[in-house]
Amino acid sequence: MSKDIHFQRPPTISESIYLFLKKEIIEGKFLPHQRLQPKEFAKLFNVSSTPVRDAFLRLVSEGYVVMNERKGFVVHEKTPAEVGQLYEIVRALDKAAVKGFMRAPKNKDIKYLKEMTLKLGEYYEEKNAQNYLRQNLKFHEKIWMECGNKLLCETLVQVMGKIAIYRMNIDFTPFSSRAAIEKSFKDHLDIMESLESGDISRLEQIIDHHWGEEFSAEETDSA
Repeated sequence: MSKDIHFQRPPTISESIYLFLKKEIIEGKFLPHQRLQPKEFAKLFNVSSTPVRDAFLRLVSEGYVVMNERKGFVVHEKTPAEVGQLYEIVRALDKAAVKGFMRAPKNKDIKYLKEMTLKLGEYYEEKNAQNYLRQNLKFHEKIWMECGNKLLCETLVQVMGKIAIYRMNIDFTPFSSRAAIEKSFKDHLDIMESLESGDISRLEQIIDHHWGEEFSAEETDSA
């Protein structure tokens, strides 16, 4: 068999149900405290209860769903304290990803990140919080994808997905205040400069005060 052939096994029924439920939760289709009944999804997917229950238990293990004695499976609601803990994880893992990226940075990747930063600057000037947020995340995800550690990248994306659920649930758009977006954009200019110069120590210092700062910046700006 040719070594160039890569066979990707299709997802199992349980995996398909898990991915569907997870996507709906992240996108806010299923809200916190909403009861999810396995029987309904077994009927929807025309399957037995076993793969549905397996999917639900996986969501429980990952913190998207909790088991309630009275209601059964319900969508988990993140608290501000939990989101703070998630950001601690992001900071630690992001530093590991940046180190991986900087071991052998490719010129084309640095160039691409610089172009992304310029686009970020356009959204900053336009005060377009939604587009700024999306471009901001794309910038970081590019570094994660090129860090040389697929599992590290996947974990960071998953954690950020949980934070996104919290933002949607409290109807909060990061960077909607000038204080938040100014700090973020300055950080990104410093990050880009450090990436180009190869200053890992400075990158770590920036990351320590980068993630989650928009929450405190918003509070300061509205005080």
